Amino acid sequence: MKYDVEPFIRVQMPSFIKLIGSQPISWTRANRLLYNSVERSRKRIKSEGQGFIQDATFYSVLVGKFRGDGKSVALFDYFNRLFSNLNSILSDEEKKQIQSTVSKILTELSRNYLNYIGELSVLYWFKSSEQFELCKVEGIVSAKESNQSVDFLLRKINSDEFVTVEVLNLHLELTGFENIGHLRYWLNSKYCKKKEEKSISLNSNIMLQPVVWVNSVKQLETLKTLYADMNFINESVNIPMVYMFSRNDSGEFEHYFGPVDTIL
Repeated sequence: MKYDVEPFIRVQMPSFIKLIGSQPISWTRANRLLYNSVERSRKRIKSEGQGFIQDATFYSVLVGKFRGDGKSVALFDYFNRLFSNLNSILSDEEKKQIQSTVSKILTELSRNYLNYIGELSVLYWFKSSEQFELCKVEGIVSAKESNQSVDFLLRKINSDEFVTVEVLNLHLELTGFENIGHLRYWLNSKYCKKKEEKSISLNSNIMLQPVVWVNSVKQLETLKTLYADMNFINESVNIPMVYMFSRNDSGEFEHYFGPVDTIL
């Protein structure tokens, strides 16, 4: 079976195509990656039966949208709105800065494609405040006498003040935890590892922004309890941002992305 990703995306998700702009895309490679992914799944089903878990990918969402799978349709709708919102809020120069990030969504054949969605969601959250302009993606900043790259270098509008943001995507949906103490330990270990990697401290002027992906309202509520009710703090780390969706009375999707203490 042959796959042709480009026409489907152009019709169903034109905001993605518009955001890519002049960034070259090898649709032949995208088709091949999708074909190989589907074939690997078929072989596993044939050899192992139906009882295995496989990472969702951007292509899984596309296929799920085509088939009408509820969660995939919701994610597809969120991605489409996110790309559309970025198209509306970013200048042409800012769009050029993120084209490489957007195009990587097509070539990441694992759950980690969500990392790029997380980065773009954080960028939109900052930009939607109308207080920042994007200066550089993967910008270089100095930290402890060594050059470190961060995801976004932002400048406050009408100011010479710069904000450097490093996004840390954490997949809580893959991790079960016994209690809230276990969750606190898990988060602390992830934060400390990233801070060491990027030399982040109170003196480094780098803002670590976690994005925590959850698989249930219960996980979201537990995370919110840790931050909103127990005042969990890790030095130089912002309150995590999270994503969730619901349907309104008209059956339309409503999407929420922001700090966990503002959700629910």
